Amino acid sequence: MEIRKPNNSQPDRGKTVAQGLERIARASEKNAQEVRQTKERIEAQAAQVDRLELSQSARELQASERGDEKRAQRIAEIKTAHNEGRLNTPERVAKAAEKMLRARTE
Repeated sequence: MEIRKPNNSQPDRGKTVAQGLERIARASEKNAQEVRQTKERIEAQAAQVDRLELSQSARELQASERGDEKRAQRIAEIKTAHNEGRLNTPERVAKAAEKMLRARTE
């Protein structure tokens, strides 16, 4: 078996390594440029402000929901007054009875 020394005197070997490093550097720069462009595109999209416009019917529904909130608040006030005994005055009881009887006969 014969042992050979590496042939370091090949001029093409250094050139091949240099070319490989150049290809790697170009690919790395291209990749970095694509990353920058993608980042810029994402930031531009994020900077756009979304806008939502409600239709007339949606605005009416929203207004009625506010009305429901006011109604719920008023019911809570009445319930509190009832629990505190401020609601059942003789005048109010008579008025409610009359209203109920009228509604039943109509």
